[in-house]
Amino acid sequence: MFICWVRISNTNTATRKNQGKFDGNTDHVPPGLNAEELESYNDYDNANLYNDHVVASLIKDFKAANPNGFLVYFSDHGEEVYDTPPHKTQGRNEDNPTRHMYTIPFLLWTSEKWQATHPRDFSQDVDRKYSLAELIHTWSDLAGLSYDGYDPTRSVVNPQFKETTRWIGNPYKKNALIDYDTLPYGDQVGNQ
Repeated sequence: MFICWVRISNTNTATRKNQGKFDGNTDHVPPGLNAEELESYNDYDNANLYNDHVVASLIKDFKAANPNGFLVYFSDHGEEVYDTPPHKTQGRNEDNPTRHMYTIPFLLWTSEKWQATHPRDFSQDVDRKYSLAELIHTWSDLAGLSYDGYDPTRSVVNPQFKETTRWIGNPYKKNALIDYDTLPYGDQVGNQ
């Protein structure tokens, strides 16, 4: 089994790679941003666009190798970039979390060979509430691993999956952790 971990950090505040596509964009941005905040907001969109390009390139190269495997992509954390009213927060603050700080992309790509030997329909899994704290169970399930401690109810791609509370906040203040699903949606409504 081949495993490759890739860490892409260009969307973090300090390392955003400016691609320019969204420079000066004022469409669909949160209200009331000043020029500096607008630039930061657009830089984040540019960084995500570049990130999407990197992920697409990884999938393309992996697919070209004709593997019997899968590729999982996820971000290590979300980022608040003026999305939650009153639109004045950028970055992360685990003592005052917002949905955007914890909502991340999660993508699974499977090769034709893998699909032929592991016929599964993941379409019913898309809207499941999930935490990356359970990733070891999902990855093990996809890889066909079974061991003491493996729990199929914690694998988001398993028919036995059971949603659990997604605790967020400052991990050093266990009594202050909150249920992600109790956070307000802000301006965004949808699957989070």
